[in-house]
Formats: sequence, C-alpha cells, structure tokens
Amino acid sequence: MAQAVWRSHASFAAWLRSAADTLRLETSAAVAATGWEIPPLLPPWGTGEAAELVRAAILAAEPTTVADDPVTHAAVVRIRASAYRAALYREAMQADGVPTAMPFFDRNVVEACLSVLPWERTDPWCPKPLLRAAFRDVIPAAALSRRTKGEYNADIHHGWNTHRQHVAKLLDCPRLVEHGLIDPARLRAGLAAFGPSGLLPGWITDLIAVEMWLRDLAPPFTATQEANNVAATMDSTYPHRDQARPCRGDSAR
Repeated sequence: MAQAVWRSHASFAAWLRSAADTLRLETSAAVAATGWEIPPLLPPWGTGEAAELVRAAILAAEPTTVADDPVTHAAVVRIRASAYRAALYREAMQADGVPTAMPFFDRNVVEACLSVLPWERTDPWCPKPLLRAAFRDVIPAAALSRRTKGEYNADIHHGWNTHRQHVAKLLDCPRLVEHGLIDPARLRAGLAAFGPSGLLPGWITDLIAVEMWLRDLAPPFTATQEANNVAATMDSTYPHRDQARPCRGDSAR
C-alpha cells in the first residue's frame, strides 16, 4: 500500500493547494493517513475571515518537504509534532519537580525506526509493531496482544462535565470573537452539543488554549489595539493619505 501511495501521489505543492481549498471538508482517516500530511480542518465556528487567513498562510508556505516521498515526509512531520508536544509536557512536569524523560524521541531511536521499510513498521491490525518487537522480552504478552490504542477523550469529557459552567463563562465573550475569528452563535451551539455531537475534543482544548493565550498577553491584544497599530503604521508611511483607512476592529463586529 505504501509503495502504491508513493508512486501515485501528487506533488507536495499540489497537496498544499488542495489543503487550502478544503479547510471545511473533513477527509476520511484513510485519505489523511496516505497524504503528505494530515489536512488542516477548521472547526465549525471558524469565520470566513479565519478561513481566508489560514488559506493565505498555506498558499504562502514554501512547498519544501523533509523527504522526497510522502511516506517518509509524513512520518517525520508527525514525529516532530509529537516531540514538540512531549517537550511541553516535560517542561510542565519539571516545573513541579517531576523528573521526565521521553526516550522514544531520541535521535538514535527515531533513525532506527525510520530505517525500517514503511510497510514493515506499520500494521493496520497491530498498533506499534516495532515497539512490540523491541519489548517482547520485557512486557507481558497479554499487554502486547492488545489491538486497541488508549486515548484521553474520556478524561476530557469528564473534565467538561465537571467544569462546564466555568468553561462556558470563559467563552461567553471570547477575545477570538473580537478578532473576527470565530462565530459566537456557532460556538455556543457547538459547546452546547459537545459530547453527543461527536465534535473533536481537540477543537475544544485548542480553543481554550488560544483564548487563554490571548488573555495572558501583556498588554492584552485586542482588535481595537490592532486597528490602532495599523492606522499608526499607515499614518507614518503615508502622512498625506486622505483615503479612508480600513479598520479591522469594525470589520470584525
């Protein structure tokens, strides 16, 4: 399968253009697994302005790959993304005095895994075949025979049910609305249906993270402040400009 994907795949530049045009179309797991990368997907409360900003950023990106074939490129990109998140977890835990090690992201380990042929290091019916082989003399066979993979969605839903009111208050008037990036009505509908609706938990956790980041900026970064910065820049660049200046803050409302 990996060999067939390698031979028939479009270029990375073509993949980028396709990704920019399908930001609101959810792809199947099979398509996502065989692409150059996992295609970006906007949450339902993303505004048209948010979609255009993301689309422009994708089209402006340099179509440079880390490997000539999509299989290796996708693997390295996912490893880097996972390593980045692992580093954040490590810093958070070390801040509370918890010794933390992430040995599977060591360069030697990654290079050894990537040296195995793609169709031998993956198995749709057996998660993590290389890890199973490496620990077959250490981990009990009953544990190695599992065909499922653990996840944290149950913890996220438990936290949501416990702190629903706190989260609702936090997102009642989010800064992201002020910046014109999310539709407040769609956001409220999405939050009200979270759980049974099947919305991706990552959308909720990322939304909270970005909102908290905006609020923690010093001084707070508001749409009005951004509009003033743009106006000041245009005044200094075009001191005699008589044409009315666009105000992002007005367009966001």
